[in-house]
Amino acid sequence: MGAIILFFIKEEKRTLIFNVSLLFSLIPFLFSLYLLFFFFANPKLEISFFSYHLKEFKFIFKIDSFAIFLIFLNNFLFPLSIFFSKEDIFFRIKEFNIWVLLSQTALNFLFASETLLNFFIFWEFSIIPFYFLIGIWGGERKGIANYKFVFYTLLSGVLLLTGIIGVLTGIFDKESKIAFFLFLIAFSIKVPLFPFHTWLPDAHTEAPTAGSVILAGMLLKMGTWGFYKFLIPLFPYPFEIYKNLIIFIAIFSIFYGALMSFAQDDLKRLIAYSSVSHMGFVIMGLSTGKTSGIQGAFFQMFNHGIVTGALFILVGILYKRTHTRKLLDYGGISKIMPRFSFFFILFFIATVALPGTSNFVGEFLVIFSSFMTKLGYGIILSFAPFASALYALKAIKRTLWGKIVNKGLIHLPDINFRERFILTLFLLFVFLIGILPFPFLYILYR
Repeated sequence: MGAIILFFIKEEKRTLIFNVSLLFSLIPFLFSLYLLFFFFANPKLEISFFSYHLKEFKFIFKIDSFAIFLIFLNNFLFPLSIFFSKEDIFFRIKEFNIWVLLSQTALNFLFASETLLNFFIFWEFSIIPFYFLIGIWGGERKGIANYKFVFYTLLSGVLLLTGIIGVLTGIFDKESKIAFFLFLIAFSIKVPLFPFHTWLPDAHTEAPTAGSVILAGMLLKMGTWGFYKFLIPLFPYPFEIYKNLIIFIAIFSIFYGALMSFAQDDLKRLIAYSSVSHMGFVIMGLSTGKTSGIQGAFFQMFNHGIVTGALFILVGILYKRTHTRKLLDYGGISKIMPRFSFFFILFFIATVALPGTSNFVGEFLVIFSSFMTKLGYGIILSFAPFASALYALKAIKRTLWGKIVNKGLIHLPDINFRERFILTLFLLFVFLIGILPFPFLYILYR
């Protein structure tokens, strides 16, 4: 509805466009917040809000305690992304907001999809808004980034569609290894797991700040949601056979992503590669099959959206003032922008999973479930926070500490009230979940 209304507003009415967009993105946020309290009271609640049968095809949308976790995150990130974009996007504003609202709607329906057919429809529809968000408002290398994004996403769509057709027609059954690998690769591309991750750093780096927040916060969760909702339930036997292979890839992705992040000299690419590491934790948790592992996986999905989303906003703030993301161009920022530095340190500490932060809860549960699955897995994963500390400390040191190498940074303005407000809302969840995780654990205990 919001996208339709925006279509009839004149382009020059910039403030009105953003206000209307923000209003219509807040409505589903308030509704999802309302539903969240219902699930606090009854985690076994299931809300079916649409069901339609067309011969043998079913279109069913339902929200359960796991779906509400991601739907709430989706509707939390989009209003903040729009609010931030008001001072970040300055051309084709109406079109930008229309694509953002369409993306929010598509992702809400995707996480509420109960059947393969409607899940696939919204899986594919998610490509369209991001094709334009990166292609129009992206950086200098947006063409290459967009090509890789579309190629990998279409590849995952073709594989997924092939698997879905096979399942719906009865060609593939629960023991089909071919169908299992079609779904596995399709979801692994979206997560992404190694070696299907190469589209992610470019897409993150070239996307506008709001696009990076949504891409990290929500689009990657499409793959992990697919793992949980469809791959494991549809193919329990092949999954059990190849579980150790998936766990190996997840563990490799965790350490590979962290080390590749440490090797970057572009701050945005550093954060982008850290996503590969964090999403490896999610797949690890789901693959254990333990209650604590699944809880930890969903905590990590939520935490990654919050912490990484905030980090991309911090990079966006810095880039808007300096027009560079190179770590070599920074140094001494803490002396010039103390408020910015405060948030920068806290969110990078959170990404290392320091006790008291939300990431600690998720990673602890995943590591705990890994020990329950196999001692060796738990021991290896115990070193993951140290790998994360490498890139986090590098980013903090190169950006905030040391001498002011670039004299053009001396007169940089610190973050304003609007930026502090956005970052404070992100920070609220980092410590709320980190200190009081039990209500959220209760929702995920089914």
